[in-house]
Amino acid sequence: MSGLIPQDFIDDLVQRADIVEVVGSRVPLTKAGREYKA
Repeated sequence: MSGLIPQDFIDDLVQRADIVEVVGSRVPLTKAGREYKA
């Protein structure tokens, strides 16, 4: 399955999207130091 989505698209998406906000809208996240955990 690897390689179906171009790496430059993934890199651009990671730069633009706040992953904590995206995942946090679906899964309860708690802050653990500098990071978050589900």
